[in-house]
Amino acid sequence: MELVNPCGIFQRLDAKIATRQSLDDIQVIGLASNLKNNATRFLNDVAHILKDQHPHLEFTRFEKIASVPADFDQNWLDRVHAVVAAFGD
Repeated sequence: MELVNPCGIFQRLDAKIATRQSLDDIQVIGLASNLKNNATRFLNDVAHILKDQHPHLEFTRFEKIASVPADFDQNWLDRVHAVVAAFGD
């Protein structure tokens, strides 16, 4: 019998964490929601806090149904400099 960890890969030693950019160098933040309970609400709160601290920031949203793989529009990907994703339950 082979057991499979439902969490998937949770540690990758062969991949580095992306370099964190200063919010002063970022113009547009993408807000990605899977439309589960409180995911969009969380993103609204994050956007509000970030906008208060960094008035120059713009936000654009991407929403998908939780059980469907994300199909990001290339124009959206080209526009954003950073992404905040929320997966609520």
